[in-house]
Amino acid sequence: MPQDADHAHLYRLLAMLPGPENRLFWQGIANCNDASLQYVYEKMGHIARFRSSVTPDGPGGYSISYLCKYLMIFFGGNRDSVNEEVGRELFATGAEKSYMGSSFTQDLVDTAWRLVVRHRSTDDNKLREWRNAQRNLLQAES
Repeated sequence: MPQDADHAHLYRLLAMLPGPENRLFWQGIANCNDASLQYVYEKMGHIARFRSSVTPDGPGGYSISYLCKYLMIFFGGNRDSVNEEVGRELFATGAEKSYMGSSFTQDLVDTAWRLVVRHRSTDDNKLREWRNAQRNLLQAES
């Protein structure tokens, strides 16, 4: 089981979603994203890379931020169509399904975003460059 709390929470959320055998659900998600079912399956297939990993760095140099980026694309944007698909599948109870779907997708996207920020590689040298940015700009304009 993952040791990072957000990593573990992400997998609990993903485990609530239907598996690839539920093509109707995933085709709905694909349609909401103007994507093919094959594309969605390809990107969601990265779950297997990280599922058994206790750290957010997966095999083959992949970081969990790669999977999270696609989760944010597929489920983000607070789109009614995505919220309806998720709500209908996970919380098939009357009028609440849209709200519940929205709550689920927001939690999924927020968790994915925290993992992207935490585990995406960065270039700290860019931060140091700000020290002289104003002086360099003034010199360039002279």
